[in-house]
Amino acid sequence: MNLNLFHEALLTVLSLDPPMALSWLRGRVVVDQISGRRRGRNAGRPWSSILGCALAPGECRYQPVPFVEGLRGRKLPGLQESPGGAVGLALLRPKGQEMGKVIVMNHMTLDGVMQGPGRADEDTRDGFERGGWAVPRGDEAIVTKMGERMGGDRAFLLGRRTYEDLLASWNAQGGPFKDALNNARKYVASSNPAARLQWPNSTLLDGDVPAAVADLKQRSGTNLVIMGSGVLIGSLMAANLIDEYLLMIHPLVLGTGRRLFPEGVQVPLRLADSVITSTGVVIASYELTRD
Repeated sequence: MNLNLFHEALLTVLSLDPPMALSWLRGRVVVDQISGRRRGRNAGRPWSSILGCALAPGECRYQPVPFVEGLRGRKLPGLQESPGGAVGLALLRPKGQEMGKVIVMNHMTLDGVMQGPGRADEDTRDGFERGGWAVPRGDEAIVTKMGERMGGDRAFLLGRRTYEDLLASWNAQGGPFKDALNNARKYVASSNPAARLQWPNSTLLDGDVPAAVADLKQRSGTNLVIMGSGVLIGSLMAANLIDEYLLMIHPLVLGTGRRLFPEGVQVPLRLADSVITSTGVVIASYELTRD
């Protein structure tokens, strides 16, 4: 591959959202080691200006787009055209790196209810009045198991409602978890293409969300962690895009409330690990089985 063509393409990384572009530039390829200098209209410009928008809340959107013919009529791997016509590089995994996983981490009851586990007023849709049911059974083992999935290269993948509730709650409370949430990359699914995301490092996924998530998995080694987000989980289950379910199953039957698994969706799983906490919660890890 012609390195000068590659360098010209790299200088047009305007179709990536900044967190992904910065990660790609810092962790995958150091451009100056390839060509030694920036060229053309980008000569002397800082990388932050070449990469496009700053990390302002609500300004970044991610949409998968098709490969197109590259600069000078040649097709270059990873070159793609944004809806506005700008050409940019796709986020590509380094050779040998595994594809990222989509991991669901949720509390649920024996009858499958996932609604409002943390607070009485967390989610009162459909007249639900039994919120906060998971709090009495909190346990260090749950924190440990969730923490194991939160390390390394990971980002949050959230439905819009969960995103707004989670970030608003912890930003109001303050503390170290507030900074951890604000600093983490967050991909937010919404059916509204005009949705504004008010917290930093947030990227909107609109339109065909399962296609966007599949594209993120394919191009990146980043694990995408889902909490709450029942509607999003249902759409990704139907597309077989969820790789692991870490479920905290509480010894409780509520008889009402929104359930984790939607009707009409069949997904083959295998039990990878299980632990019983001191409060009787079964922490079960299930992985998708693929033929």
